[in-house]
Amino acid sequence: MKTIRMKKFDEISASGILDADFNIKSDFKKVKSGGFLKIKNAEMKHKKYNVALKSINADIDFSQDSINITKASAFLNTQPIQISGNIDKNAKANIFINDSFN
Repeated sequence: MKTIRMKKFDEISASGILDADFNIKSDFKKVKSGGFLKIKNAEMKHKKYNVALKSINADIDFSQDSINITKASAFLNTQPIQISGNIDKNAKANIFINDSFN
């Protein structure tokens, strides 16, 4: 964000590996999408509020006009979270958020 001079994000820092090549378009009734998003060992911190997402790992598939979260996990400060599920081509979401790695 510093590159495009967006000062409101100066308090946020990020690191890690991002591999992304996806497109998505929706009118909240239909989804048109393709591609993928992969995040490996990433971290985001907000300096002012002392909040951090650590150990972010995700594998999200946008192919076939749907969004499939095959794995997504992180630690919000010290609390583990996992997200999985999908959004189908008719924009129906079936997302699960778990606050443990059990």
